[in-house]
Amino acid sequence: SGSCINSDTLYSTVTTIQKPIAGFSASDTVAYLPNAMVFFNNSSTGANSYTWFFGDGNTSTAANPSNTYADTGTYTVTLVAHSAVCPDDTLTLSNYVTVYYSAPVAGFALSNDSICSGDSVFFTNSSANATNYQWTFTGGLPAASTAGNPYVYYAASGTYNISLTAFGPGGTDSITQTATIEIVQPPVSGFTTNDTLLILPNTTATFTNTSSNANGYFWNFGDGNTSTDANPWNIYPGLGIYTVTLVAKNGVCPDDTIIIIDMIHVEIGTGVGEFPVSGLEFIVYPN
Repeated sequence: SGSCINSDTLYSTVTTIQKPIAGFSASDTVAYLPNAMVFFNNSSTGANSYTWFFGDGNTSTAANPSNTYADTGTYTVTLVAHSAVCPDDTLTLSNYVTVYYSAPVAGFALSNDSICSGDSVFFTNSSANATNYQWTFTGGLPAASTAGNPYVYYAASGTYNISLTAFGPGGTDSITQTATIEIVQPPVSGFTTNDTLLILPNTTATFTNTSSNANGYFWNFGDGNTSTDANPWNIYPGLGIYTVTLVAKNGVCPDDTIIIIDMIHVEIGTGVGEFPVSGLEFIVYPN
């Protein structure tokens, strides 16, 4: 007898998943505090997620993370590459990152190399990565200091050596600079005039400046007029008694002011012998 055989063919698609292979490198394997940030470049294949261990207790799941180390030491870094199908792959690089303290860099500047007599020079410390300092000031008072930003007194103008050593966890650094310091005497204001009595219509007063240690001046003639000339003149507007003020300045020391009260008298002529005004009252600032 005959027979009938039925057969079926089944087809299936097989996808081969590559197993993950972990790989990475670091932007720097040596870093320095206080900004010990290291960037990691992930070169893994066959993975779709990651877990990092940076050796200092910090972790990350970013593909290409960074880590900031907070202390000195040598750190082992581990990357685990994950796949949804295949087993994880782990790469550990022992003692991969080393963190040191940054070496100190000494630096400073003077606040001003021209100071008023009796004042002190202020030194601004710009050192980096330092915790302690040792200054030496040749010809200065004090001659040495451990302050961060010291004040130093110099008695006379001259050229002086200043040295600074900066100390830090990463070592020491020293710098020496030469500074020319000018000691400026304070201004003393003073002036005179022969025109204390003016007879109309001639009301022009000329002033002679006797100030010392000054290079700038401000006059107030008591009638609303002012001047910055060294030896000015002023035309008074009419009858009256006027107080004259002079401020002497040199741009370094405090200004000095002299006020002569009721200095200028403008009167109408009588034709009878005029004579200079006496007994003027002076006020000098500072006293």
